[in-house]
Amino acid sequence: MAKKKVTKADIQGQYEVFRSLGIRLVRSKSGELFLATSPTGKPGGSVELHPYDLAESCEEIKWVLRDAGKAIDMRLVAEAVKGLVRSTKKSPPEMVSRRVAERDGKIFVDLCNSERQVVEIAADGWRVTTDCPVLFHRPLQALPLPVPVQDGSIQRLRELFSILDEPSWILVLGWLSTTLKEHCDHPFLSILGPPGSGKSALTKFAYCTIDPREAKGLQMQQNAEDLQLSAFNRWVLPLDEVDSLPPEKSRIVATICTGGALEKRKKYENTEVVCAVINRPAIINGLEAGEWLHEERIRDRAIPVALGRVRPEASVEDGDLIRAFERHHPEILGGLFTIVSQALRGIRDGEVTARHSLRIKEAMTWADRCVHAAGYSNGEFTRLVTEAHARIVERVAEEWSLLDPLLKVAGSGFQGSPTELLDKLNSMVERKGRDWPKSSSQLTRTINQHVEYLEKRGVRAEHTKGQQRFWVIRSVPSFAQQSANSVNAAKPLAPLSEGEQSDLKSKLLRWADFADKIDICFTHRDSSNTLYGRFAEAASIALKRSLEPDRTLRIPDDEFLSLDTASELLLVEVNPKAEGKN
Repeated sequence: MAKKKVTKADIQGQYEVFRSLGIRLVRSKSGELFLATSPTGKPGGSVELHPYDLAESCEEIKWVLRDAGKAIDMRLVAEAVKGLVRSTKKSPPEMVSRRVAERDGKIFVDLCNSERQVVEIAADGWRVTTDCPVLFHRPLQALPLPVPVQDGSIQRLRELFSILDEPSWILVLGWLSTTLKEHCDHPFLSILGPPGSGKSALTKFAYCTIDPREAKGLQMQQNAEDLQLSAFNRWVLPLDEVDSLPPEKSRIVATICTGGALEKRKKYENTEVVCAVINRPAIINGLEAGEWLHEERIRDRAIPVALGRVRPEASVEDGDLIRAFERHHPEILGGLFTIVSQALRGIRDGEVTARHSLRIKEAMTWADRCVHAAGYSNGEFTRLVTEAHARIVERVAEEWSLLDPLLKVAGSGFQGSPTELLDKLNSMVERKGRDWPKSSSQLTRTINQHVEYLEKRGVRAEHTKGQQRFWVIRSVPSFAQQSANSVNAAKPLAPLSEGEQSDLKSKLLRWADFADKIDICFTHRDSSNTLYGRFAEAASIALKRSLEPDRTLRIPDDEFLSLDTASELLLVEVNPKAEGKN
C-alpha cells in the first residue's frame, strides 16, 4: 500500500503543533543552527538548545511529541524540520551564549543544572531564577554549578590558598570578576611559579569557580584549530604547564581572549562555512622563567600572579582541597555575585574609577570596580597589574640576548639600515640565543619591544620610517644623571606669562587622573630654562598633590608624554618653597 503523500496543509499543521510545544529552530550570530525545545512543553520560559542535526533533531522532537501525547509521523516531522531550516536561514540571527551572558545592564550565569536555573545579577542584587531571557547553549562537558547562597563570601576561596599574599589575591579576584563579562576583550590569568608551588591547583579552582569541567587543565595543542575548538566549547580556557609559546600560537591565544573567528566547512558542504567568534577568559600557568611571557602580545594581556614554593609543613593534600572547595563553592559564588552586583550599582550611580594605561581597558576597569567593591582602594588592581608588568618587562629585557651587544653598539654610536645593524650584531656574537633575530624585520620588531628598557639603560634607539629606513643607536645620559645635572646647574626662572600658564594648565588638566584636585605651581627651576622643564616640575607637583600620601608617584601613559618625559617627571627636583605660590 502506497504511503500517503505529505501535503503543504499537513506540514502547516505540524508547524502549529511545534509552536504550541515551544519547538523552533534558532540561528546564532555565528551561523550555527540549534533546535530549541521547552522543558515545560509550552512556549515561553526557559529554553533548551541542541546543536542541529536532521536525524538527531527529529529524534529529539519525537520524544517531545510523545511526552505531550501528540501523534507522531516521522516523515511529516522531517519535512516540517526541513521547512524550518529554510525559513530560519532567512530570519534574523539571535544571540546564543555559553555559561555567561549580558543583557540590558544585567549579567546572567547559567548554573547548567537539571532545573534549568540561572543567576540574574543586577545593580540592586542577584537572584536565582528559571525565567531567563537569554538563550544558553550547554555543551555536554559543562558541569553544573552549585546554587549560590546570599550570605556567601569570596574570602572562602582565598582561605583555600593561604600561600597567596594580598597583592596576588587581589589579582586573582580581579581576573575572576572579568570572567563574568561577556562582551569585552578578556585578559588571561598568568600563574607563574617553580614546581610544587600549587600552579595547577590554583588553575583548577580558578576556572572551576565559574566553569567547572570533568577534564583538568588542557595541554597546549599542536594544532591551532584544536585549540580554537577547545575554547569554543568552554567558557574559560585553562592551559596547564606552558613553557614556551611560539609566535603563531601566541597569536591564537591572544585572538581567543580578544575575539577571534573560527571558520570551518559545513558538514557535507563544499563551499559553505560556519564562522564562530570566540571571546573567552583564559588561564595559562608555567614555570617562573617561562619563555611564553617574552611575547609582547601575551604579556600585555596578562594578569601575572607569581607563586613561591610551598613549604612541606604548609602543603595540603589535593583531595582535602577539592572537598573543601566543593563544600564552600556556594558561598564563594554568592560572595562573587554580590561583589559584581555592587560594581554594577557603581556604574549605574556614575562612580568614577581610577584611570589607567593598560591595554585591555574595559576589562581592567571592570576588574578595578569589582576589587573596589570587595573593599580594596580604588585603583589598587590596576596599580598591581602595572607593577607586575613592569617587573616582567625588566626581567625579560635582562634575559634578552641582544642587550649586551646593543649596549656596546650604543657606546660607539651607529646609524644604518636594519640589515647593516643585524650584520654588525652578528659579527659581535658567536653563540646566539634562541631569541636572536634571523632577519632585519625580526630585529626591528624585537628592538621596538624593548625600546623602553633600552632608554632606562641609557640607550636611545630611533627607527626612521620612509623610503629609506635606518636605525640610529646612541648612548644618552641616564635620567638620574640628567636630573642631578639639572639640580647642580639650577637657576631661577622668570615667571610664566599668562598665555604659558593657560597652556600648561590645560595640558595638565587633560592629562592628570584627578584634575579637580590639581593646584599648579608656576614658579620652577630647571637648567634648560624651557617651557618643557617648567611643565615637568608643574606636573610633578600636581601629581604629588593629587595622589594619596601613602601612594607612590606614578606617571600614566598619555599622548602628551613619551617615555623619557615621564621618567624625568619622576626624578625632577621640586622646590618645596614654590608649592604655595600660584
